[in-house]
Amino acid sequence: MGQAEDVGHHREPPLAAGLVAFGIGWLVGAMLPASRPERQAAGRLGELGEPVRREVADTARSVAQDLKEETADAARSLGESTKEAASAVTDASRSGT
Repeated sequence: MGQAEDVGHHREPPLAAGLVAFGIGWLVGAMLPASRPERQAAGRLGELGEPVRREVADTARSVAQDLKEETADAARSLGESTKEAASAVTDASRSGT
């Protein structure tokens, strides 16, 4: 067993080495403070996203209101059906059937 046979056994797979390097780079980047251009870009993105956030919030409110009304209607209907069923059971028990 010469040195040539052992060379291939100690090499790391390139994908694993790349993932480790990426993870280390991400960690170091996360620990560094944001630069002025990064902060400016983040501010512009926040400003651009505001109309979208408002529209999503308005849509969510509208859907919630619709669901509230439909739920109230369903609850009323269920209450009426329950009263009718209770009345039918009472009538049936009084008549003996």
